[in-house]
Amino acid sequence: GQYMTGCDAQGDHSRRFCACRQKKSLPTHQTFHDRVARVALSQMREKRDALRRGTILIGKINEWWAAHKPADLMEDVREKRVSFLAAELGQNCHDACQGVGLSCQRHWFDVLNNCDALKAGFPEQHSCSTAFYGRDLPAYRPEDFTALVNQQPRTYSASCGGRHAKTRRLCGCGFMKGGSTSSRTFHTVYNVQASRYFEWQVRYMKLWFEQAAVPGRLTRLLSANEPDFLAISGEVPTHTSAPYKHAGGDFYTPYNKPWAVDRWLKETKPTEDIIMIVDPDCMFVKKMDIVVEEGSPVAQQAFYNFDFEKNDVPMQVARRYCNNCTFLDPIAVPIIIHRQ
Repeated sequence: GQYMTGCDAQGDHSRRFCACRQKKSLPTHQTFHDRVARVALSQMREKRDALRRGTILIGKINEWWAAHKPADLMEDVREKRVSFLAAELGQNCHDACQGVGLSCQRHWFDVLNNCDALKAGFPEQHSCSTAFYGRDLPAYRPEDFTALVNQQPRTYSASCGGRHAKTRRLCGCGFMKGGSTSSRTFHTVYNVQASRYFEWQVRYMKLWFEQAAVPGRLTRLLSANEPDFLAISGEVPTHTSAPYKHAGGDFYTPYNKPWAVDRWLKETKPTEDIIMIVDPDCMFVKKMDIVVEEGSPVAQQAFYNFDFEKNDVPMQVARRYCNNCTFLDPIAVPIIIHRQ
């Protein structure tokens, strides 16, 4: 009628007579995994059968399933080599997986990027949208009970570090490669050329490194034909190597960074397990002691994108050096990677 009874209505001189229904208990980690795993297995079985029949799947997805064979992924699920879990609101999958002693495995985002998988993980959802894209998708948005499928999984590929304040991520976590074999030993490096411009940057880099109490050693990788006065005096720990020289006369200065890192590794043979690569204009505001395992580096998400449908500069570089790649992750410093 005109005055409908509401659950939130109250009066100063009355006591309500309420009809209540018990809420469903929150799913545990194990039941969450079971629900998602059941749907993932069913979908991967369909993909496996489609590939056996020679069915061409949509776009680049066919290439992805050719590289990540459904039968292998199904075996990972059955043998419990992967655990599916829901991250907390605003939490990334790297931290969510690490919180249970596992490592985020990026390829599961492609498997779980559909409404059925999200429905299994978040049964309280009211709708599923395919109108969005982002590094944190697939995910669930609790504020309006909406599951979000990544509309552009190749261009805006989900990453383990992606997060959004309003979403809960659906994560696939596996055992860390090689087990927990990394020792907590660190070495930070950065590359410069010999110039007054870099002279003050490296002094400040050393100051910030020490003030933030970053563990391990700090080494300047100097691209020069001979050591400069900062290296000779010992003021700044330095490894000197000749600048990179391309046979075709291509003296693109940024070539020096990978070349300097390569020479440093081969000539000094560092013993620290965890190498952090930064730039001289980076500032340490707090201690960084992120531990990574061999085969599972982490890095800052970069500002550019790889669009498989275009032929712009990023994709030209990608096709030259990684022609058959099905996933390309744009990264920037800091890069934290195992010495091996």
